[in-house]
Amino acid sequence: MVSKETLIKRMEKEIAEAKMNLGNEGAFLRSIEKVKLLCELLLDEDDGNDLTVRTDEPHVPKPSVQTSSYDEDDLNQRATSILDF
Repeated sequence: MVSKETLIKRMEKEIAEAKMNLGNEGAFLRSIEKVKLLCELLLDEDDGNDLTVRTDEPHVPKPSVQTSSYDEDDLNQRATSILDF
């Protein structure tokens, strides 16, 4: 658990960073987002809720592999031409 003082110091650092990047919209917004997250950490800590970071990767179904029910002899007996499939 991170102390409240540490979180507030980090917020002050990010606010100073945001002030220096007023002309750079992207860097400014990144600093403000960090301040927002730090605020949420403080608020969640006060509520007694544990903040968990999800690192789960989305579930991707694995493709199923179909096995052939034919053996090589069956295929050789059926084929009368190279164009027979």
